[in-house]
Amino acid sequence: MEEHHLTVPRTARYHTLGDADSATHIWIALHGYGQLARFFLRPFTGSESGKLIAAPEGLSRYYTDAEHSRVGATWMTREDPDHEIADQISYLDRLVEHLRSLCPPGIPVSVLGFSQSVATDGRYRAKPHLTRSSFGEERFLPNLKPRICTSVGVIARWSSYMAHRTRS
Repeated sequence: MEEHHLTVPRTARYHTLGDADSATHIWIALHGYGQLARFFLRPFTGSESGKLIAAPEGLSRYYTDAEHSRVGATWMTREDPDHEIADQISYLDRLVEHLRSLCPPGIPVSVLGFSQSVATDGRYRAKPHLTRSSFGEERFLPNLKPRICTSVGVIARWSSYMAHRTRS
């Protein structure tokens, strides 16, 4: 048996908070394993002033429970990781290009990862055509868990969200 690969167009889903026309910063917020972008973005509500916050959703979705009533998304599995990573990079490149086209020229972009997407974040930034300066100033929590900007409002809402999520 011989394995083959074929690159195909794909529709990717993302959600946003904030106004692109007045944004002075773009945040790309990457969800963790088993989360959906629309739910992941909730803790950022109220922090979007001056920002366009986009939460792309991992390209692979699956049922997270035995009853098939809950759906989650993942950035990748260990199956065929090289192609999964290439697809992630392409997806994020296209998303950043699209968001920049909606916003005033020259505004910085920061990428924020949580859980599984910390690796996605790192891979995206490690690409040779990307430089730290192209993403502007980034301030992350020292322990990187969650890897979210140190905006007190975001951290407070994030902590509350995660505490609630683990109790549910």
